[in-house]
Amino acid sequence: MSERRILIANPFGVGDVLFTTPVVRALRDYFPKATLGYLCNRRTEEMMRVNSCIDAVFVFEKDEYRRLWKESKRKCLQQFLKLLQEIRRCQFDTLVDFSLNWHYSFLGALLGVRRRIGFNYRGRGRFLTRRQDLPGFEEKHVVEYYLGLLKFLGVPFLQSPRMEFPLLEEDRRWAKAFLEAHKIPSEKTIFGMAPGGGTTWGDSASYKHWPKGHYRQLANRLLEDREGVFLLFGDERERPLCEEIAKGVLGRSVVAAGKTTLRQLRALLERCTMLVCNDGGILHVGVSADIPTLSFYGPVDPVVYGPFPSGERHGVLTIPLCCRPCYRRFKYPLCERQVCLEWISPEQAFREASRLLDAAAVS
Repeated sequence: MSERRILIANPFGVGDVLFTTPVVRALRDYFPKATLGYLCNRRTEEMMRVNSCIDAVFVFEKDEYRRLWKESKRKCLQQFLKLLQEIRRCQFDTLVDFSLNWHYSFLGALLGVRRRIGFNYRGRGRFLTRRQDLPGFEEKHVVEYYLGLLKFLGVPFLQSPRMEFPLLEEDRRWAKAFLEAHKIPSEKTIFGMAPGGGTTWGDSASYKHWPKGHYRQLANRLLEDREGVFLLFGDERERPLCEEIAKGVLGRSVVAAGKTTLRQLRALLERCTMLVCNDGGILHVGVSADIPTLSFYGPVDPVVYGPFPSGERHGVLTIPLCCRPCYRRFKYPLCERQVCLEWISPEQAFREASRLLDAAAVS
């Protein structure tokens, strides 16, 4: 038991990788002397490299390999073989595969990983040695599905599972310097806002976004009621959206979108009084930072993909329509108009934000 060598594979986005951290914690607690490796993409690499439970991180970024393939097929194959050799050197005996595809378990078999555990989604689990049939994630949180795979290793279910995103002191020093550079006192109320998100949805990410005009109205309503500063978060592509909203905010706002690494984002969120955002990776980073969050859910079911663990610190707003949630089994219809998000009013959001702020003030 003490000599287990376990590789965890998750090629998805920030939120999804955070969903696996309770599994990582359970494995480390049950196998304290095991070697734990993690195979992820470039976006989530820095998050897993600071996770003290993980001994080795391997990066497979499809976009990088595609670009390299166009430049030189030989170099692409050399780079891929180098990655496989790095993984092979660790002599993993177990693969916990969250990819929902056959490629990772197939590579695990080629590399001699004897025990390959994962989900059998649409018959893609044929190279797994132990599999859980999965039509889709429904009725319970993805974290609970992930933890369910631990039964194949005899690992008991965690009593109080939580997502983990640790930081280094250099990240906290960077956040402190960022706030000082923008003349934001440490005692100031800081409202975090992420009006974008949903990167893994690609061009369809906007289907998860509460309207930008609503964000602007909510910000102004909060600043009328409480003194504070808004920090707007997102990646480089979302900077224009954040800047447009910031221009309409009748108070102090600072656009941090495109100016932070993932760990720096996490360090700034730790300084926020509350985060207001869409369903997406930044929401789950905020939850891991243990700050109050207010999020908006349209096509996606918050029971399955919402804050984990749910609770009074995390407000989720939805509209009770018969057609939502429409994102089921990894597919969704492209509506001409997202009334499920448009009909969540700024006033409704203000009331819920006020409730969260008041509750946090007395806790």
